[in-house]
Amino acid sequence: MAVSEYEIREIQKHAPDLYRYRSRTYNLKSKGKIETKPIFSESKPVYYKLPIFEEKIDADAIRDRIKLDEYMLGTITDDYNKSEIFMDIAVSYYKLDDLDKGDDYSRKSMHIKELLNDEKGIILNYDRLIQVFLFKTQYRKVIQLSSKLLKLNPTTASTYENLAEAYRMLGQIDKSLECLDKAIELDPQAARSWFNMGLALDDLGRKDEALKAFEKAIETDPEDAAAWANNGYALYYLGRIEESLKASEKAIEFDPQAAEAWTNKSSALAQMGRIKESLEASEKAVNLNPKLAMAWNNKGSVLYDLDRAEEAIEALDRAIELDPKLAMAWSNKGVALGSLGRMEDALDAYEKAIEHDPKDAITYIALVRLYRKLGREADSIEACKAARDLIETESEYNRACFEAVCGSPDAALALLRTALENKEETADWARRDPDFEFIRDDPRFAALLDEFSPDGEMGA
Repeated sequence: MAVSEYEIREIQKHAPDLYRYRSRTYNLKSKGKIETKPIFSESKPVYYKLPIFEEKIDADAIRDRIKLDEYMLGTITDDYNKSEIFMDIAVSYYKLDDLDKGDDYSRKSMHIKELLNDEKGIILNYDRLIQVFLFKTQYRKVIQLSSKLLKLNPTTASTYENLAEAYRMLGQIDKSLECLDKAIELDPQAARSWFNMGLALDDLGRKDEALKAFEKAIETDPEDAAAWANNGYALYYLGRIEESLKASEKAIEFDPQAAEAWTNKSSALAQMGRIKESLEASEKAVNLNPKLAMAWNNKGSVLYDLDRAEEAIEALDRAIELDPKLAMAWSNKGVALGSLGRMEDALDAYEKAIEHDPKDAITYIALVRLYRKLGREADSIEACKAARDLIETESEYNRACFEAVCGSPDAALALLRTALENKEETADWARRDPDFEFIRDDPRFAALLDEFSPDGEMGA
């Protein structure tokens, strides 16, 4: 059988493992048409490195790969190689979302490996399929395949990690944690398990425990940029802003292209009042990953702080376009719209924020305030009732804002005094905070702020 030089080059490029096998078992000439001779080596297990993860799916390139694989199937007789090519074709069809053909070729590959008693190859195939379906975000399929793989090999931590990730993405956090406990039991030094443990705990709002898990991930892999980035995220929400900034910068040191780390850095800088630096960090994040909704949210928030409300709304609209369920972006958009006097639009944005995060006590404060401004007293009362339990875990300052918009000036003033004594916020900001507009004419409010702000300093 004659094979052209072009075909040999294509095989070398797209299937180097197969080419190495063929070059050992055939006498390949270097010029003109290449005649094969039946000089076969003993058949041995062979496993290819299949291209499962790709940032961009190139459908034409995948179809060309399938054609090349189908051609190679007609040129070889070795079953080990055939089973690998069948799986390569299966992966290609899965990437093209042709599940029927993908299933057909994966069954062919698995059937050959079963006939060969190739246990390693069978386990490898299951793992490949799990990786494919994680890549395609088909998490129920991941759970199904992982469960089968665990029956064959119940002592591999990575399988429990994959199963945990699938359960977490389906919102089954308790099951995810159970799998991660098992993974860590099998391999206490598995940084990925500790990292995913942190993500799952954060989903449950258990920030302190999440932070410890991220720290453990860093301990097992000190150069894990993602662990450092999430460590910074957890520290931020625990109010440890300077530590958050340091962790984010550490993540950037190990991976300067980590958009999430730049986003977290932007959040910390904004909280520290370093607004221009925060904008630079958020712009770096959106340039690195234009599809990262939280980066656009941060950019919008910082632009608003710079009195660039129109630009802020554009950035926040981009965040919402990328992630329509991102409650924070809806809430921030409400703030920006309100500053422009677009009260009805702001109200719509706040209602969307609550729809996507019904436990966001801070957004409820803004929602109640707008209901009152627009004369919707009944809606205001209902929103106050809905948020009453949520607000109890907030700071004294936020609780003061809540009582002020809900029409309880005595409670608002008492809480505000405590907040100013604890230096939670400046009297200067309280004087400008729109949440206190309903008690701004109360002489007690003015006297309280005068008491705490002779020099405009926090709690002075």
